[in-house]
Order: sequence, then C-alpha cells, then structure tokens
Amino acid sequence: MTKITKDMIFAEILEKYPQVGEVIMNAGLHCLGCSGAASETVEQGCKMHGFDDEKIAKLVEDMNKKLEETGDKEEGCCCGCGCSGESKDEEESDDSECCKDEDCCEEDKKEAEDNKPEEE
Repeated sequence: MTKITKDMIFAEILEKYPQVGEVIMNAGLHCLGCSGAASETVEQGCKMHGFDDEKIAKLVEDMNKKLEETGDKEEGCCCGCGCSGESKDEEESDDSECCKDEDCCEEDKKEAEDNKPEEE
C-alpha cells in the first residue's frame, strides 16, 4: 500500500488521493485554496500553521487511515473537495469522476474560510 509521508507535497497527495482532502480540512488546513500546497510538504505546511511534530504525525496517520478505508484507491472527487465523486447531474451519470458542480470547491473554500479560527 502506498503510504503518505510528511515529506510529500500537499498538491501531489491531493491529486493522487483526493479522498484525504476531508482529513486535511478537518485538521484545520485549507490546502485546497492555498497556493503553498503546490510546493510545500506536509511538514512544511503544518509547521507554517503552528503544528508540532506530534500533530503532524497524527495528520499523516489519519491520512493513511483514510487510504486504508478506501482501499488505497485513487477515487473520490477529482478536485479533492471531499464530495463522493459521483455526478450530481443524472444526464452525466456515465461520468462519475466528479460532482461536476462548478461551485463545489468554491463553496468548500468559503465554508473553510468561515470556519477558520481567528488569528491572534
């Protein structure tokens, strides 16, 4: 089984395993809308957000658990927003790669921003 490590780039993880996007968002990281995700490793991004080594290890563990739950398959929404990956439009049911909702990621980004803890 492929294992996610703290040395992997966030964008590469999300591209290959979009199903872990929910885990990352639940940890308080909003990588889906962050330009740093294209070049930062998990460790670098987490450190930028004040994570200690223990919290980083927990995130990596949780992402790998998600991969185990999904059979390490590259499935889910192609944009990594955390949707089921099934087409919402019945007319496009033969294309189940993504929800095809143009506002899907924008809604997730807005929700994540609204739920972001206040910085001191």
